[in-house]
Amino acid sequence: MKENIFNILKGMVIGAANVIPGVSGGTLAVSMGVYETIIYSINNIFKHPLKTIKDLWPFMIGIVLGIIASVFVVTFLFEAFPIPTATFFVGLVLGALPTIIPKVEGKTLELKDFILFTVLAAIILFLPAFATSSDATLSDGIMSYLIMFGLGVIASATMVVPGVSGSMVLMALGYYSFIMATISGCIKDLVTFDMSGILSAIKILLPFGIGVIAGIIGMSKVIEKLLSKYPKMVYWGMIGLIVASPFPIILNMDFTGITVITIIISTLLLAVGIYVASRLSEDKKTK
Repeated sequence: MKENIFNILKGMVIGAANVIPGVSGGTLAVSMGVYETIIYSINNIFKHPLKTIKDLWPFMIGIVLGIIASVFVVTFLFEAFPIPTATFFVGLVLGALPTIIPKVEGKTLELKDFILFTVLAAIILFLPAFATSSDATLSDGIMSYLIMFGLGVIASATMVVPGVSGSMVLMALGYYSFIMATISGCIKDLVTFDMSGILSAIKILLPFGIGVIAGIIGMSKVIEKLLSKYPKMVYWGMIGLIVASPFPIILNMDFTGITVITIIISTLLLAVGIYVASRLSEDKKTK
């Protein structure tokens, strides 16, 4: 029971992170020591469906709750208290390093490892430059549904990769605001039992959701094969993604009118984020 509660909490952190531009749910899954468990479970969904459901249901519930919380609560915190909230997530991200560094510790850093580390870190650093504030919209029609399916595949595939923010990718494609508004609108319609609004949102979110599932399964298979064949190289690539991922978060901060109190609170929340990441991964390390 305790393990399931912990896994629901971990899923909530991952779900919340996937909604926030610049924050990677994959990175936080690594920091909490559940990344490989989730990847391998997803890849066995057709071979061992009952075991997969047993292993993944707490994470799935947590992810859904985290997405809902992020759409409303975390988004509000980023708007009202941007720097403290951002530094807390930076702490969660940095908490991944103590989990992943032992994977390469004591092993020779080869040129190919260094190149992958550098290239992937550079991608994360430059990805925000392609983000756009334009608000793309879609109407009914087969083409719109295909676009939503494709966006779901792209967003989820990038979410699975540690260090890569699926939300940032959606921003770069110009559909982030549209999708977030559709999700929040759908949740509000569910609360008020507005069937017209619910059906309208489902027509958009259903193909997106199917694309998300397809992207997660497809990318999980790719990552599992890479981990089995080139583990050291993959982990160096992950470290590059994780080391670089706090920078887009920091660069998105508005430092206008920053005070000493804000700096102190942000520093404390940075430490809290690292501590939370270490505690959530603690039970996994002892297994």
